[in-house]
This record gives sequence, structure tokens and C-alpha cells, in this order.
Amino acid sequence: IVVEFKGKRFFPGSKIITTFDGYHINGVRIEGTRTVTNVTGSTTNAPKFEIVLEDGRATWPDETFATREGSHTREWIRAASPLEDEWIVEGSATGSNRNGTLYQVEITKPLVYKRECAISNRVFMAVEGTKVLTVENVSPITIDYGTGECDRIVTISINGQSRSVIVRGE
Repeated sequence: IVVEFKGKRFFPGSKIITTFDGYHINGVRIEGTRTVTNVTGSTTNAPKFEIVLEDGRATWPDETFATREGSHTREWIRAASPLEDEWIVEGSATGSNRNGTLYQVEITKPLVYKRECAISNRVFMAVEGTKVLTVENVSPITIDYGTGECDRIVTISINGQSRSVIVRGE
């Protein structure tokens, strides 16, 4: 893994470029370049970053592979107490699974993540917002994370049918 820093993280225009070169985990080769660019207009309490994944690819030992390209923005709303920080994410991604089936994910209402709603110390899930998953030859699937409550309830809709599920964790 090669990581290149251009400028200081919280200064507008700075970049962190991560390239996966010869990287394997559990026998799976990981490839691609992830670029994080500070697109904030100034040094502010709400830094905004653009995250672009190019040529993302995971190749398994049997030579099957999945691909992914994506572009997201992530705004970090820093509160007086870090335990009350929030992140707002927008964007989309495309790719294919190991069977070659194409997919697209689009955030249609910004996803909101709250630190106080973390499932565990390192696992966060959105508490607000909506995204739509479109898979080749399948009706679009809408995933609604709710209105901002820390209830872990997600509503999944397909073909006019909806089901709410509680996300378990820890």
C-alpha cells in the first residue's frame, strides 16, 4: 500500500492518495486508488472531503473478481464534544460482483452518521438518509435509514413492499 500526502489534511486542496499495489488479504488481491481531497472553502469546523475510488478491484484465488468505482463527499460536523460529532455523506458508486452482475448505489437523501449512535467503538451506521441500490435485472432496492434516531431501524423497500429491520451489532 502506497500512501501519498499532499498538504495538511485540514487545509483546502490537500490530498491523501492511497494506492493498493501488490496488496493481498486472506488470499484476495486488492487493487485501486482512493483519493481524499479537502474541498472545504476554508479551515472551518465542518471540513468537507471528496473521496474518489478508481479502478477498485478484488480478485479471489479462483480468479473471480468484483469491481467498484465511486465518488462521495463527506462533511464532518464537529461539535463541542467529540461524542456529538456527525458526518454527512453524499454520492454514488458502481461496480460488479464476482458473478459479473452490474450494480449502482446512489445516495438520494444525504446519509447522516452520529458518533453517539455508534453500534460499537469502530462501527457506525447511518441514522438518517436514503440510498437506492440498482442491480442488473432486479427491481431497485431503497434503503431508508430513518429520521435521525439512534434506533438501528432500517426500512428496505422493493416493488412497493417494505420491511423494517433492526440492525444488530457488537
